[in-house]
Amino acid sequence: MPALSLADLDRSFAAEPHLHLVKEMQLNPGGVDPLGLRQINLNLMDTALPGINNVTRHVRPYAFMAWAWWKVAQAAEARGASTVNVADLQDVVDRLEVLFVWSHFLAGDGEGLPGRLVINDKFPSSGSTRAYDFHGEGWKSLKAVRRTSTGIMAPIQYGPSIRALGWLIQTQERALRPSSEAMAAVAALDREIAGRVPEAMLVPGPLSMGADQAEALHPAWTVGTPGAAERDAFRSLFHGVGAHAPTDSLPWRRRQTLDLVLAVLGQAQEGMGVAEVRRAMASARTDVGRPLDLPEPLVATHRHWASLQARQLQRLALESLLRWIEIRIDEDRSLSEDLAADADEAARAVEDGADALTVGAYLDRASARAGAEGWPGACGLGGETDIFDLMDDLVAAQSEEGCVRVPGLALRALAYADGMAAALSEAGILAGRQGPLGGEPDRLPLSTASQRLRAARDRSLGSLWAEIIEAWVIGQHVRWSVARNGDGTQRLRIALGDRGWIRLRAGRLSGPFAPTSDRLWTAMALAAECGLVGRSPTSDGDAYVAA
Repeated sequence: MPALSLADLDRSFAAEPHLHLVKEMQLNPGGVDPLGLRQINLNLMDTALPGINNVTRHVRPYAFMAWAWWKVAQAAEARGASTVNVADLQDVVDRLEVLFVWSHFLAGDGEGLPGRLVINDKFPSSGSTRAYDFHGEGWKSLKAVRRTSTGIMAPIQYGPSIRALGWLIQTQERALRPSSEAMAAVAALDREIAGRVPEAMLVPGPLSMGADQAEALHPAWTVGTPGAAERDAFRSLFHGVGAHAPTDSLPWRRRQTLDLVLAVLGQAQEGMGVAEVRRAMASARTDVGRPLDLPEPLVATHRHWASLQARQLQRLALESLLRWIEIRIDEDRSLSEDLAADADEAARAVEDGADALTVGAYLDRASARAGAEGWPGACGLGGETDIFDLMDDLVAAQSEEGCVRVPGLALRALAYADGMAAALSEAGILAGRQGPLGGEPDRLPLSTASQRLRAARDRSLGSLWAEIIEAWVIGQHVRWSVARNGDGTQRLRIALGDRGWIRLRAGRLSGPFAPTSDRLWTAMALAAECGLVGRSPTSDGDAYVAA
C-alpha cells in the first residue's frame, strides 16, 4: 500500500467519501521527560554550573581542539594560501579530532572520550595492516555522525563547553580560532606534538592512515595528562575569570559554585566523595555536621544549590509515581479513583503520618522532622530527613515487585521538597518565572506545588492523592506528550479508554527513573585535573581535598 500524506488523504476522502484502508501509523516509542519537568532542573544547573555539562571531565580536549584549529590555520598560511576555504579547514580539523580519539582507543585508553563504538566499528584495530581513508563517502558519512553526536565538538559532548569557557572563538568567516587566554596552552601542546603529526594530515585532500601510525601518536597527547600550561589556562577560564566578571554573569555564577565547593573541602575533616560534597553544599553543613562558615554571597549560592536538590527530589517523586501507575493499570486498577485509593493505602503502609486526617496535619508532621536544624539544613545529615538517601530509596523502590513502597516514599519526598521550598522562600530565594523556586507554571515548579499544597491543607490525604494522580502525574504526562507530538515519536504512555486508563506500551514500563546528573561530578573532575582541588583514589572512589 503506498504511503499517503494527510493532505493526500483529505483530498481522497473529499473526492470519494467512503471507508478507506490506510497503513497503521508508525510511531517509535520514546521520550526522556514524560512529565515535562526536566527543563527547570536544567535551568537551575545552568545557573549553578554554566559552561559545562555531564560529559566534560578532561582538560586536554579543550586544549587539543584549540590547538587543532590553530595548527590547521597555521599550516594553510605556511603553504602560502591566499584564501582559506572554511570547509577545507573543518575537514582537516575533523581528521585531527578523529586521529586523537582513535589513537586513544587503539592504546586501550580514552575513558571519557566520545565515539568509541563508532571508531572501533569503522577504523582498523591495533595490529591491522588495513588503512583508513580520510576521504570519500565513508569519511563524509562519519563526519556527519560525529559532528552531531559522537565527536568532541558535538552539541552533546565537549563542543558547547569549549566555546562557552572561551577556548575557541568563531571568526567572521565562520571558522574557529583559539582565544588569547588559550594560546599559552596551545603553544605548549604544539611543542609536545610538533613533528609527530604527519604533514600530509594538515593538507586538504585524499589521505589514508594505518592503525600503527595513529597509535604511535598516543603518548604525545594522552588525555589524562594535561601539561602545566593547559592546567593553568583551564583553571583561569573555568574559575579565575569569574573573580572580575559582572555579578550574576555566567563566569561569576560558576565561580560562586566552585567557591562553595572549595569552602566545603576547606572545612572538611578528611577527603570527601562527590556525593558527600553534594550533601554539604545543600545542607551548609561540614562532613561532621557543623554549620559551614560561609560569606554572604556563598550563602545565596548554597540556597540556590539546595533549591536544585529540592527540585530533583520533587521531580523524581512524580516520575516514580508514573511507573507505579503503569503497574497498577496492568493489575486492572485503571480508574483514577481506584489509583488514588491504592496510593493512599500503599502510603499508609510505608510512611509515618500518612494516616493523618488532613493534608496540613501530615505536612506539619513531616516538616517538623527537620528539628532544630530546620530546612534545608537537615536535608543532608543522614537519618530520616536526608533527601539524598530518600532519592536512593525511590530509585531502588521502582525496581521492586509492584513498586509497593513508591507511593509512601513519594509522599514523603513531596513533603520534604515543600518544606525546603518554604524555608528557602522565607530566606529570600525567589519564585516567579526566573527564580530558583519558580519556572514556567506548566512545568509544576516548587512554588506552584507549594501553592497547591497550601490550598489543600484542610482536605483529606485521600483527596490530595486524587489530585496528585490525576493532575500532577497523569495530567502532566498527557499534556506534555501531546504538546510534543508531530515528530514521529510516541511519547504518550497511557491513554483514557472506555473503562479507564490503559497502557500504550505493552511489556514496557516507564523508568526506572533517577535524578538528572547535576554536573557536580564533572565539575569536580575538571577541578581536580586543573589543580583547583586535590584528588586521590580510595576503595570507595575518588576523594577530594582542598588544594
